[in-house]
Amino acid sequence: MISRRHSCRMLSSVCALGISWAISCPNAFSAEAPPCNDEDVLYKVRRAYEFALSVDKSSHKFRGEAVKETHYGGPNPWVNKHAPSKDYYHKSRYCEATMRLDNGQTEQAYFRIDALKAGEADKYNFDPCFIKHQDASRDDCLYQRSPKK
Repeated sequence: MISRRHSCRMLSSVCALGISWAISCPNAFSAEAPPCNDEDVLYKVRRAYEFALSVDKSSHKFRGEAVKETHYGGPNPWVNKHAPSKDYYHKSRYCEATMRLDNGQTEQAYFRIDALKAGEADKYNFDPCFIKHQDASRDDCLYQRSPKK
């Protein structure tokens, strides 16, 4: 059994460690957007592309290739347009990948991952777009491509 004195000493060590970690990481409590090649993100890309293919009644098999980050930083103002605050999502990661169909054709996929300012890393906004499988209002995936400088 752990004595009260020993448990207090352990608690103070844990608190000191937590305080030093928070001081050394000023944004320790702000979530970061997961990387483009994160397993959960890639799962969402696959599901979105499967849906896009099903709308076109296409039964092709596919695989994603050449996943890369194209930009990471503060979000464009329209990301938070309908959010509870202007900085609800505080960072956006822009990604692209090539979707290769089993018949050899390829299609470019663009997706944006927005990180919550106050929240856990696994809570994020995901917005995919596929050039050949988009509605007319998508504007060539403008909102999923990295911002122009």
